[in-house]
Amino acid sequence: MKNHSNQKIAGLSFVGGRKDNYFLSIFEFIESSQQWKLTNLNEYKDEDVLDHDNVITDWIHRFNLEKVIVNFPQNMPLCNSCDLECPGVSHCPQEEVAKIKKLIDSYLISDRNIQLTNPKKYEQDRAEKLKDYTKSNLTEKESNVYIMSKSFKRRLKKGYLPYWNRPIDFWVWLHYYDLLLEYFKSSFDSFGNVSLMLLQKFQYIKKHLPESVEFFESNVQVSLIELFLNGIITKKDLVDYRTLEYSILARINIIKACEKHFNLFIYEEDIEAIVKSPRAFESFLLALSGVKLLESKCKKVSLMGIEINDQFIVPDFSTSAETI
Repeated sequence: MKNHSNQKIAGLSFVGGRKDNYFLSIFEFIESSQQWKLTNLNEYKDEDVLDHDNVITDWIHRFNLEKVIVNFPQNMPLCNSCDLECPGVSHCPQEEVAKIKKLIDSYLISDRNIQLTNPKKYEQDRAEKLKDYTKSNLTEKESNVYIMSKSFKRRLKKGYLPYWNRPIDFWVWLHYYDLLLEYFKSSFDSFGNVSLMLLQKFQYIKKHLPESVEFFESNVQVSLIELFLNGIITKKDLVDYRTLEYSILARINIIKACEKHFNLFIYEEDIEAIVKSPRAFESFLLALSGVKLLESKCKKVSLMGIEINDQFIVPDFSTSAETI
């Protein structure tokens, strides 16, 4: 194992309903046992002497944090900084939008050409792919790989919205769209579940922190899919995770599987707290993604010719740590 002495990483679950408290999980590498230990699990409601805006600043100073993984965008939509006379999304002259539109068209045209070349085989292959989704070893294909599902093609045809999406959205669609839809009944849109007020609030908070503090973004659902694809958790864990009746059991199984596979040390009382609260569980997974960041085991997130914010991390839970 690499030398991780004196290293720590935090996961901050900040996005939720108005009545949800946010959580901070901190993993620290313990050299004597060569383990990552969950040293702190903090909830906002426990900080009754601090107001809502100061608690994160206090946590970062109190625990001497230098890297924090969060579950919301670290930059604003492109439209927010654009001062051009807007011609509409379909005619947007911004380089980022034009390049992604061109990529989307290339995927749709390529699929259409294959379909026209041999329509019968095309539909036969589609039927086979649908059968794969009923198997326990669900396809490891990325969404853009032939044959593209109808739902993924519909997503591409809806297009890229610079006031709602970022380039990372398109990357996630290419690799995880079908799996996100299958297991979580959702897509990925940067600003689909986060308010502008929250983003502005966090920008305000960052002004009161040292410039040396780095914030990275990760996605809990994508991390769960990666845990599944690498055989660390099961299909049943994913299915149960989004059901009210079995979600607690799923969280227990996922935590125990991660604890065993990654040789983590977690106090029983912290496990109970993580299992009890979905937000605490999310902060735990964000911190685990941070562990992979410190171990240099993250997937390569890139699009040809399109700049992607390198603060977005996708943990690589494979043994070989191969990158996409």
